[in-house]
Amino acid sequence: MWVILCDTHAGARAHGSGRTRGADPMAYAKPALLIVLGVLLASLGACATGERTGPPNLAAGSWRMSQMPGFELSPDASPTMTVHEDGRVSGSGGVNRYSTRLGGPEERPTAMFHHIAATKMAGDPDRMAVEQAFFEALSRADDAVVRNGTLELKSEGRTIATFRQSRE
Repeated sequence: MWVILCDTHAGARAHGSGRTRGADPMAYAKPALLIVLGVLLASLGACATGERTGPPNLAAGSWRMSQMPGFELSPDASPTMTVHEDGRVSGSGGVNRYSTRLGGPEERPTAMFHHIAATKMAGDPDRMAVEQAFFEALSRADDAVVRNGTLELKSEGRTIATFRQSRE
């Protein structure tokens, strides 16, 4: 069996035994490094597709809703959201308490939130309307943007709710 080895100092050498006796170990370093770099670049390219395969990276903290299209929000009764370190999310819809988790269910992997649960108390009709729209926004959200103390929940690229960071 004949094996061709690349030797950076002496060109190509042929060894009839197939053994690498006398070969420069650095001759294999460059091709191995190129293979590793190629794999890394390919994996980074997969990250750039914009497809999310797990829960979004939403930093822990507390937020109070400041805007939602079609609604005037009362500062004392606007929905709140607290994102916990372990991925739990909880808060008030304005009337009822709710809880959920970051990351969508298997049937909707791009969803931001998983199985929203809430208490079922009745309240002021205007507050109930805001709360219902907020819970619908949570169920539709597929992305979030955080910048300068503001959190925007998005659905299909459109902002569906805006929050300001709070100290709750």
